[in-house]
Amino acid sequence: MNWSDYLGVFLGSTFLSVIIVWVFKRLAHRFGITDKPDAERKLQAIPIPKLGGAGVVLALSGVLMFLTWIDRDIRLAPLLILLGPALLAGLIGLVDDLRPLSPWTRIILLSAVGFLLFSFGTQINFVNIWFIDLAVTIIWLIAITNALNMIDNTDGLAGSATAFAALGTGLVAALFGQFLVSALSFAVAGAALGFLFHNWYPAKIYLGDAGSYFFGFVLAALTIRLEPVELERLWAWMIPILILILPITDLFFVVTRRISAGRHPFTAGRDHLAHELVESGLRVRWAVSTLLAFSLIGLSIAIILALSLR
Repeated sequence: MNWSDYLGVFLGSTFLSVIIVWVFKRLAHRFGITDKPDAERKLQAIPIPKLGGAGVVLALSGVLMFLTWIDRDIRLAPLLILLGPALLAGLIGLVDDLRPLSPWTRIILLSAVGFLLFSFGTQINFVNIWFIDLAVTIIWLIAITNALNMIDNTDGLAGSATAFAALGTGLVAALFGQFLVSALSFAVAGAALGFLFHNWYPAKIYLGDAGSYFFGFVLAALTIRLEPVELERLWAWMIPILILILPITDLFFVVTRRISAGRHPFTAGRDHLAHELVESGLRVRWAVSTLLAFSLIGLSIAIILALSLR
């Protein structure tokens, strides 16, 4: 694949996501599948549809199926190895949307999906001892999935962070000739951008846990598969961390505060970086833009690092 192919995947995914998310927004309104204000965490003025996740999953799947049809270099089986477990993670999120699960139940279910992904060959080779590598892989998958879910707390933030991280992963993968990882990353970025068309402040639809779990899991899996093989291991590990610097930083910030307060780290609350910025006086758009600027710095360093050390 060349850069024009990647651009086509990105634009096609964006366009399809805009259309399908719009359809799901209408369906959610019609059937009352909405996030209702509760005067505590959900402070929007009116009920907001929360089927955005289903829309982006369908859009992304449609683009990838079309891609395997037009490009014989893109095979269906490797795509399903990455996409299948991410869809299962999204299904866990969907169940949580409909009937909230306990934090430990979510962790156990995501660990099972992480084991499945590990069995398919998507692994962090930390010390080349399988059970340690399995533990590290599952910890990464759960951490990034929950981190993305956690930043889905402010209009436009999760969609923007996903688009940035997926674009960064796609660019680095393309530089090192990983066309499958790159194509899937650009498709994810396009789906997130198309969703963002409806989710930027003031949001007209939400991802829901289904969408944030799907996006988080697929980003975690893609960054595991990101293998800049010409780099030393330390630098190779730094690139995914820099690409995902925003959700990782927010996760560390929130978990540290909650543990110190004696709370479960994966419970809900208005104690995230975006909330702190808004409470300091910034408007929602500026708070999100500030966090995205931070994400862009990490992303830029990751790309520069890849370019300078390849």
